[in-house]
Amino acid sequence: MKRGQLASGVRAIVYAVVLGVIGWQLWSRRSDLVAGVAAVGAARCLLATALALAGLWLGMLGWHTLLAGVGVPVALRPATRLYFVSGLAKYLPGGLWPAVAQADLARSLNLPATRLAVTFLGSVVVSVLAGLAVGLPALLPLVGAAIPVSVLVATGALAALLATVVHRRRQRFGLAIPGRSMLVAFALTAAGWMITGLHVVVLAGALGVPARSAPLLIGAFALATVAGMVAVVLPAGIGARDGVLLAMLVGVVGPAGGLTVVVLSRALMTCADVVAAGVAVLAARQLLPVEPAQRR
Repeated sequence: MKRGQLASGVRAIVYAVVLGVIGWQLWSRRSDLVAGVAAVGAARCLLATALALAGLWLGMLGWHTLLAGVGVPVALRPATRLYFVSGLAKYLPGGLWPAVAQADLARSLNLPATRLAVTFLGSVVVSVLAGLAVGLPALLPLVGAAIPVSVLVATGALAALLATVVHRRRQRFGLAIPGRSMLVAFALTAAGWMITGLHVVVLAGALGVPARSAPLLIGAFALATVAGMVAVVLPAGIGARDGVLLAMLVGVVGPAGGLTVVVLSRALMTCADVVAAGVAVLAARQLLPVEPAQRR
């Protein structure tokens, strides 16, 4: 068996495991999901999924901007495949699997691994900072709440740590992400956070939460998801993200309603990740590998 065939076989097995893990997560909560869909309505669930997909797309465009900033001008369709397919690895325990998967897929496109690594770290920093910025409207009701405040301190520390890692990585390899690229990526990522967060507004609206609570709900989702990013050992932040989001929603929609929104949010975001990856693969399957100008 040739090396390329072996790598393709291993890759197929890994992603089969990932899809199996995702399927098990959804199946294990099937009773709660059925009850949640019945409470919220199928139409709202579809709208919430569409909003999640739109937000994920903007996040990908932010990453694509950073990738171009480090001198890797990849066409949009193969970049979309690289971003969304490698992103499924976050459902495995451990925070580095998306980076590993991204590096593996980058080799199939003949892309420079070092520049991909710098872009990945830079995108995490931008995502955390943009999430904290979008989460600001949700901070005031949390003053004095020990757990959310500790989470915010942890996320700020993580952002500082990642920024330091990116800076040292940049110095070591002589790579720099231009400031303009960082600002554009930040704006796109923040917009992605806000649009994705609207899916919580849609779900909570079915339970009687007024539209004026939208900034709080969007901010709560952003902060909770960033908390999940901090908990790097948990697959897709399961437990950390859900617990923080529930704690922040209880005062708005009540314990039962908060649990319904949290369960549906987790399931719909997972479905959006899978759909985005599937569409990206279908869109890019006929494309040839990209030959970059430089390989470092």
